[in-house]
Amino acid sequence: MKSYIDELDRNIFNFVEYEGYDDRYPSLSMQAFSSDFYDEIRHASRRLFQIFCKAAKVFQMAPDDFARNMDMPDNLIPYLHKSNALGLPTWLSRFDFCSRCKMAICGW
Repeated sequence: MKSYIDELDRNIFNFVEYEGYDDRYPSLSMQAFSSDFYDEIRHASRRLFQIFCKAAKVFQMAPDDFARNMDMPDNLIPYLHKSNALGLPTWLSRFDFCSRCKMAICGW
């Protein structure tokens, strides 16, 4: 099935396309990195996720006032205690803990 991406002139506007995946993503530019770099990013991402899970468990064990004192919005606090079908500590993401984020990473 053709999409708008098929109509793009790759000399002007390229897109990311991975063999074996149906989805394609328009991009302004592409840059290849070594497999070592990707391994390092994956390792860092795993470690950050583990740290986040630990932080989520601390929030869950603490009274709700702790979350409020850490600037968590009141409407998110109930989600700290809801079970998660994925077996993760919480439904919240790292960015849900940042009530004042505006397209920026808030100290995580």
